[in-house]
Amino acid sequence: MRMMKVIDARSGKVLKVGDTVEYPDGESLTLIDVRPAFLTAKVRVRVVQTIPTPLTLERWISVDVRWTHPRYFLRPVAFLDV
Repeated sequence: MRMMKVIDARSGKVLKVGDTVEYPDGESLTLIDVRPAFLTAKVRVRVVQTIPTPLTLERWISVDVRWTHPRYFLRPVAFLDV
């Protein structure tokens, strides 16, 4: 399977394994691992929240793989919305 793009739905940034996205509300998301498949994928993320109390959460998330997105037509792309 071709390389699947993972896009953070909140910021629009294309993520690679190891990339971190910082949000204005004090939350950050780090992409740890991606297990692509044809129609779904598993994505492991670490979410760090600092406001109101410090909290770190690491988990696997199932995401749908889209093949018909206008910008990435016939290329696998997954939108991550945590």
